[in-house]
Parts: sequence; structure tokens; C-alpha cells
Amino acid sequence: MILSKADYIRYLKQDAVALRCSRKQPKLYGDEIWKFQRCLRRLEYYSTFGKLKRILYLLPILYYRLSFHEKSIRLGFSIPLGVFEEGLSIAHHGTIVVNGNARIGRNCR
Repeated sequence: MILSKADYIRYLKQDAVALRCSRKQPKLYGDEIWKFQRCLRRLEYYSTFGKLKRILYLLPILYYRLSFHEKSIRLGFSIPLGVFEEGLSIAHHGTIVVNGNARIGRNCR
């Protein structure tokens, strides 16, 4: 679970290593899965804030929720927040459904 900015950065780095991405940013076209995972991690980071801080970050939270929803539908993913640990590597787009009660460890492919 992402509890701090340091955790968020660590998760992003481990996900990039698992996806074998050597660039710091995804390409403008392509890299849809990497963009999805970055959006997933950002939304997990914002959703762990306390109630007061969540109110302060309401606009970014709404933006990332909409972006996450759009990417999920386009790629065919149904992945709830907080299920995967660091090092997630989604190998393909297409139907992937994960139960919200699942807890999946590090370096899952």
C-alpha cells in the first residue's frame, strides 16, 4: 500500500523495472499499459490521504479517477486500487478482472 511519496516513487520505479521500461516517461503514443499503471499508482497515492487532505486535493483526485476509468475501459482492465504490491507487470491489454478482496504480492506478472 502506498502511504507516502517515497512509497509512490518506489512503486513507480519497481513497476518500470518489471515492465522493462528504461525511459523515465512513457512515449506519447504507445506504452498504454505503463500509462495505466502510473495512473493506478497515482490514484492509490491520493486515495490514502486523510479526509482533510483529500478535500484539498479534490481536483487531482477527480482527474485521476476519470483518467483511470477511461484507461481501464479502453484496455479492458478491471483492477481495483490497493490490490497489487510493487513490481506489477501487465503483459498485454485485454480482459483482466481482479477481485477487490485479493492481495497480490511483489513482482506479479
